[in-house]
Amino acid sequence: MSVATAIATGVDGDDIAGEMDKLGRRARAAVQELALASADTKNTALRVAAATLRARTADLLTANALDMSAAEERKIAPSLLDRLKLDEARIDAIAAGLEQIAELPDPVGEVLSNWDRPNGLNISRVRVPLGVIGIIYESRPNVTADAGGLCLKSGNAAILRGGTEAVHSNHAIMDCLQAGLAEAGLPAASIQLMPTQDREAVGAMLQLAGVIDVVIPRGGRSLIERVQTDARVPVATVRLVRVPLTDAQLRLAHMAKGAADTLKRLAPGAARRIAHILSLSAGARAPDGALLLELMRLATTPLVQQAAAVAAGPGGVAGGGGGGGGGAPNVVRIAPGPASPVPF
Repeated sequence: MSVATAIATGVDGDDIAGEMDKLGRRARAAVQELALASADTKNTALRVAAATLRARTADLLTANALDMSAAEERKIAPSLLDRLKLDEARIDAIAAGLEQIAELPDPVGEVLSNWDRPNGLNISRVRVPLGVIGIIYESRPNVTADAGGLCLKSGNAAILRGGTEAVHSNHAIMDCLQAGLAEAGLPAASIQLMPTQDREAVGAMLQLAGVIDVVIPRGGRSLIERVQTDARVPVATVRLVRVPLTDAQLRLAHMAKGAADTLKRLAPGAARRIAHILSLSAGARAPDGALLLELMRLATTPLVQQAAAVAAGPGGVAGGGGGGGGGAPNVVRIAPGPASPVPF
């Protein structure tokens, strides 16, 4: 039975906690293999998943049509319908996003720093996977591929819970990710969708301390507040912050962005994401298909921290509003929230 078929079976409402525990423990078992997987193996899974997405465009459009029809019947706002809608161009962009992830350097095993102690002991600080990451998001189907792909690349198992509006689209995309995992010989539990849309399942997921290592909510304030309030596992958040800049500070921000652009010959994927972190147009939101976890990782690097500090100026980052500071809110910076950023 395909992952998409599982949508019809659901989960017994009386045993949601038990089913979520099983889901988490399957992911925990998969982590042991993912942590040792080579970069080539993970990249194969990502590229096959991308190719499968393109090959199954018709199936994805059919699944998305079911979601769109249900959303229209519920009279969902046009802006939300646009986020939900898939077409051939958007499916190709989702596939391209997975291919871009495959081109990124493998973060697992990267040596961040190295030093010798006076007694001759050599110490290294090395990136390692976190383990099992739970990600809760709303009605954008592309996030299923982005989040699953980034977790896979970084050696982490993912448990994904997308919005109810996109349930058919999410399962169709998950089938493509599963095809990539199978081709690469990686565990199917490396990327899993929650088997039910019951809200109780989210609560059960947030209680899986010792099974899930971190939960990342991506959505509106009410979702993030609920996760932060109910979770018994660590929570990582990303927030958009408006930064009011003077003309002089704006010029510095553009200089920092230009410096990031010069990295394209060395790290084109990283440079593009650094540019998004440093400078987005006034009032803009993160673009469709934004690689959330990659942004969080890049936001912790010294280069981005220094450039963001230049962009923010001596006054630092302003609060959620756009007033004050002697200038218009010209830059939107993506920064870690109150919880610790994901260090992969």
